[in-house]
Amino acid sequence: MKPLFLILVAAVLVSTALRAAQHTINSAGFTFSPTVLNVSPGDTIVFSISGSHNAVQVAQSTWNVNGSLPLSGGFTVPFGGGSIVLTDTGTHFYICTPHISLGMKGRIIVNPPPPPTTTITLNSLADQDGLHGTTTDRVAKNWGLKLYQDSIGSGIVLDSIASGTTLAVAGLGAGTYVAFENDSASWSHISLIVDGVPQGATSQGSWTFTVPAGETHSVSFVNTVPNMIINSGLAFTPDTLTVDVGDTVWFVLTPGHLVREVSQATWLANGTASNGGFNLPTGGGSSVAEAGGIVYYVCVAHAGSGSKGLVMVNPIPPSTITLNSFADQDGSHATAADRIGKTWSMRLYQDSVGSGIVVDSVNSASSLVVGGLAPGVYVAVEADSAPWTHISQTVDGAPQGATAATSRSFSVGSGESRTVDFINHVPNMIISSGFAFSPETLSVDSGETVWFVLDSQHTAREVDSAAWVANDTLSNGGFDLPEGGGAAQMNVAGVAYYVCVPHASGGMKGIISVVVQPSQGALSDTVADGWNLLSYPYLMEDTVVSALYPAASTPAYIYESGYTTRTSIGNGPGYWIKLNGAQVLELSGLLVESDTIPVAQGWNIVGTISEPVGTASIVSVPPGLVTSSFYGYDAGYLSADTLRPGRGYWVKVSAAGSLIISSAPGAAPAAGRFRDLPDGVSRGTGHKPNH
Repeated sequence: MKPLFLILVAAVLVSTALRAAQHTINSAGFTFSPTVLNVSPGDTIVFSISGSHNAVQVAQSTWNVNGSLPLSGGFTVPFGGGSIVLTDTGTHFYICTPHISLGMKGRIIVNPPPPPTTTITLNSLADQDGLHGTTTDRVAKNWGLKLYQDSIGSGIVLDSIASGTTLAVAGLGAGTYVAFENDSASWSHISLIVDGVPQGATSQGSWTFTVPAGETHSVSFVNTVPNMIINSGLAFTPDTLTVDVGDTVWFVLTPGHLVREVSQATWLANGTASNGGFNLPTGGGSSVAEAGGIVYYVCVAHAGSGSKGLVMVNPIPPSTITLNSFADQDGSHATAADRIGKTWSMRLYQDSVGSGIVVDSVNSASSLVVGGLAPGVYVAVEADSAPWTHISQTVDGAPQGATAATSRSFSVGSGESRTVDFINHVPNMIISSGFAFSPETLSVDSGETVWFVLDSQHTAREVDSAAWVANDTLSNGGFDLPEGGGAAQMNVAGVAYYVCVPHASGGMKGIISVVVQPSQGALSDTVADGWNLLSYPYLMEDTVVSALYPAASTPAYIYESGYTTRTSIGNGPGYWIKLNGAQVLELSGLLVESDTIPVAQGWNIVGTISEPVGTASIVSVPPGLVTSSFYGYDAGYLSADTLRPGRGYWVKVSAAGSLIISSAPGAAPAAGRFRDLPDGVSRGTGHKPNH
């Protein structure tokens, strides 16, 4: 038979041949087993059937009525069996000629081949002397590594490791990826090695790859930190290190070496009995010098050979770090008069967030003061700021400009006083300014949240209009927020009146106007395991494929005279997506009542709108473009007289132009409707016509 749906290029043909598998179809009485077989292009299908049976390919329409007319160009397996190889994706229908009247028939579904894949490997190295030009003092270091898709800002983490020297991510399609070392606080990035090529001196902690499929890439992050001890054979280098109280000492060791703090007597005798101090596993770790004096340590596995060292600790005075949280009403980091202290959750970590060592924290307060700190690295964090936006920080009184950072790392010496102010913003914020609300009148959409950020003496209670006019405080059953404020969701359209309970008599009150939100739509659609031909029928806030289809195992494949991948999609086009498991998709968003979809000459995959649309009502610009039926996919290709929301459809046009799909009532002008299938193409075969 002639090719019906070709996506194969030379590279795919090669990879398909390498992956070709063999499948068997048996006969059991007057039944083929299995009756439905899923294969990949290039797989071998062996018919192991009795001598009274054969297998002949037919058209779907013939198959549906148990007919026996062979399909021109289709396969024929002789009586007693044989083997075939299919490369055309789609559904192939076949029968047993002498027994079709008894219903002896089957289907073979050839699924599209997966695209070739790329592998990216991330490595982490510690460099003792901090010089990118020397390499003999480097040791693999356990670290937090991540691989992002598109960009770090996308938030799409393809794979990560919290603590490891290597992260290898395989099975990647063509696209852009970002290798990232994500928790290197207190360390310095000094170099990168990309695909074996040193990049010279750089503090860069990430590397972006834009690659085709079928390649292998690597990036090694090279880092250094003060007070690092490595092993050179059975010796520690340096064997004597001097630090201050509160400093962190980093042991970066090759596997098989582990360090333990011991007493002086044990150290002199090359023993291994612990004195209750640090006891680090194979590969090393870190230890904070908590008191002045001499710290003795040995390698537990090699102490008998004299593998040991000293850390000399100088005593110094403690430091203080203060964390503050502010809400900024106008969202501009350049203005400060509209800020007010915001009760929030804050934490101070030692070394890094990844260390998990919380020095102090507060669940709900506008300030956190932590004193008595030894020198070292500390990280101030605002821990629960969703759905607010971080717009700036002020560090030690110095504004940092626009930044969305939720943390600040400090390298603190002795006897210092450090501060960090986190400045946040959220839409629909009302603050207290003296004994007035600001703004006094706010307009929001139904369903939105209003945030009251108030001084500790002020509250916000919803009242009816009469109570509001009279400066009264009688609740009408609406929101009733405590001192300091909180969040109120505005679900009822109209005007919400509110007052400050302690200060209503003085006229401290405001108004929220709630308008009806735009029309929303939702549907549930059952889809199959594997490849599905889909589109998105609603306006979307998040267009990322992995967010819209969490079970997707591939990006979206768009057809534009050939296949290209997309990690984000829009309304209008249709696309292929492979899903892990049959499931029910829950789709929602703002209604799309009509759409104008650009099309190119030849075959196109088009999407749908929010309501079912009969194909007879679809208009083309210019008129008369459409030369085929619309073909959907459901374990095979089927012509459709109605486009279903959420699905995609193949259609062929004679020239470039547009298709107008609308749910508005009324027939389309006759000149704009598409004509029937061209001569020589049969209906209802389950296949898309040649292109």
